[in-house]
Amino acid sequence: MATPPATTAREPAASLLLVTVGSDHHPFDRLIDWVDGYLDSRHHTDLRYVSQHGAARRPRLGEHHTFLDHDRLLQLLGEASAVVCHGGPGTLLESLRCGRIPIAVPRQKHLGEVVDDHQRAFCEFLAQRQQVLLADTEATLHQLLDRVLGAPGAFTARNPTYDTEHAATIERFAELVDHCRPVGRGQLLTSWRPRRPGRV
Repeated sequence: MATPPATTAREPAASLLLVTVGSDHHPFDRLIDWVDGYLDSRHHTDLRYVSQHGAARRPRLGEHHTFLDHDRLLQLLGEASAVVCHGGPGTLLESLRCGRIPIAVPRQKHLGEVVDDHQRAFCEFLAQRQQVLLADTEATLHQLLDRVLGAPGAFTARNPTYDTEHAATIERFAELVDHCRPVGRGQLLTSWRPRRPGRV
């Protein structure tokens, strides 16, 4: 699997929430709605919210982008207090490389959010290794956001290479999941790569 440019983990910014749905062409309105609901209920007046919503509906709140270029995404990942994303291996590993333990909401096949349930399997794999925080419900996502935003430094990955003890295993698992998909290679593991030049 290709290795993205090296990044340096930084102390989280005081108040940046980054949400990204990746580049899958299936809408992921559920994630966007859950985050909007969180912000409505918590009234974080000092929180900056940046989202990359792809094919999902635009968020009602915050700064939103259909796509972000790679360099901008890396910058935001490194600055974020909290990262919420879909369960694509590329996005999750990119967040870990930038020093952020992400909150992952796997897309679900039965909701029309993805072609199969590979994201769930990969998220469970990383959650068992304390590499992601897994949110299956809106209530769980809200609880995890409270935890992470309340103590962002506690959810910083151990180093920019996302825990080298497990790196090779995680990379290999991602490759195996990719081979099992009934679609073209490259859509799963490369959510940090542009589907077209300049897009993530």
